[in-house]
This record gives sequence, C-alpha cells and structure tokens, in this order.
Amino acid sequence: SYSGKEVIFCGDGRCDSPGSSAKYCTYTLMESSTGRILDCQTVDKREVNLKSPNMEREGLKRSVSFLKESNVNIKEITTDASISVISFLGTSHPNILHSLDVWHKAKKLKKSLCELTKKKGMETLAKRIDKMYNHFWYCCETCDEKEELLKSKWISILHHIQDEHDWITGKCDHIDEN
Repeated sequence: SYSGKEVIFCGDGRCDSPGSSAKYCTYTLMESSTGRILDCQTVDKREVNLKSPNMEREGLKRSVSFLKESNVNIKEITTDASISVISFLGTSHPNILHSLDVWHKAKKLKKSLCELTKKKGMETLAKRIDKMYNHFWYCCETCDEKEELLKSKWISILHHIQDEHDWITGKCDHIDEN
C-alpha cells in the first residue's frame, strides 16, 4: 500500500547486548504517521567484519534497499546520531532528508547533567535537571524546525535560572504570574 508514495520513517537498531560485545542487531523502520513497521532486518556481527558498530548501518542499508526495491519513495528518515548512519545516508542517499531523533538527544542531555552533579560544587544542579530536561523538550517543540531559534530558546535557560526574564537579545516565553 506504500508503493509509489512518499513516506517518512523513523529507524533504530537494537542490539542483543550493549557495546562492542553485541553479536546481533535488529534494525527496524517504522512509518512515522501510523507507527506501522515496514521493514525489520537482523544483522549478524560476522556479516560486518566482526565490528558491532557497523551492524546498525548495515541494517539500515538493507532496509532502504528493500523499500526502494518495493517502489517506496523514502522522503525522510529520523534516526539517532550514529556517525555511521549519518555518513551512510549523507553519502549514499543525499536525496533522503535525514533528521535526528530529539528523544535520543534529550536522553543524552539528562544523562550528561546527572553525571555533572557528581562533581564537587555541582550538587545543587541535581534539583534542576528535570526542569532543564523539560525546557529542552519545550525548545524542540516550539522552534518550528529553525536551528537558530532552537539555540536561542535553549540558551535562554541561562538567563531564566538567574531570575532574569528580559535581556538585551531576548526574553523568556513564559507568562509572568504577577
């Protein structure tokens, strides 16, 4: 039913174990508006010169080939920030729009902030992590896919946490509760 149609996908690989010890990776491509899985590929580490990091790229490569052979026009693929996936799509399929999944970025942000709180003098940051995480999501949801607006909104948190809600180059989006 997708033959000849432009389709937007979300893709991700899942390995049987973390890191370089993984032996298998299952790569799944899901159609973004319905959540329907259109392809799933399993890659054995032995098929990619025993290099686990290459399994995700190989799974995506096979999925893209399968869908193209099925006459599906892939308009966009959203993935995590895997360097090998970014490279593959950029070089082999420059006509496919490649977007990075915000959920993966948000998860990495929260993990990095939690790690930061373990350092001396950073303990008070712990109680702000959820608010910073939520602010990141808010920035992503309200930036209209404009990178500069996303950066501006994200950086505004530096002013906000200092109780500065109006500054030379901008102001907070929240409504004052006076």
